[in-house]
Amino acid sequence: MIPLTFLTVEAWTFLQLGARQESRSSAPFPHRWAVMFLVAVGFWNFVGAGVFGFLINLPIVSYYQIGTALTANHAHASMMGVYGMLAVGLALFALRYIIPPEKWSDRLAKFSFWCLNIGLAWMVFATLLPLGVLQLWHSVNEGYYEARTLGYIATPAMSSWSGCACRVIWCSSQASSRSSG
Repeated sequence: MIPLTFLTVEAWTFLQLGARQESRSSAPFPHRWAVMFLVAVGFWNFVGAGVFGFLINLPIVSYYQIGTALTANHAHASMMGVYGMLAVGLALFALRYIIPPEKWSDRLAKFSFWCLNIGLAWMVFATLLPLGVLQLWHSVNEGYYEARTLGYIATPAMSSWSGCACRVIWCSSQASSRSSG
């Protein structure tokens, strides 16, 4: 965890260097979005490995929740958030030298950065964390086996929560299209 913290500090310093370069020159900083992915590594390292890793490794919580959605929450935030963002940042850095500058799109790099991070945050905070808390609650009250059976996972409470986000987005898009039309 410590080397990734140093990586984040170095990436932030690199971004500041790029901002100074842009202010003194007409040329844009070519690695802005690659470095932003490295900054995202620091954020997801703190959230996924730090916060969620600490939460699931408390002995009493760990006794009841191993193998629930809280474990998947920690794993996705840590692995995709750290190593996935690191891989995309490295790919962007390398692609910046392979693709000619006139064909490079900073707009697409920005779009991919925000889509990957917002999508991961949505999965972690709006889906897996609430499902994991529900599963943990059921495990404490009804037993570990009961919380992991297909009968519990397929209950309306569990399936309605996982589909809730999609329905909210769909309903809000329908409401906005009706109000504008």
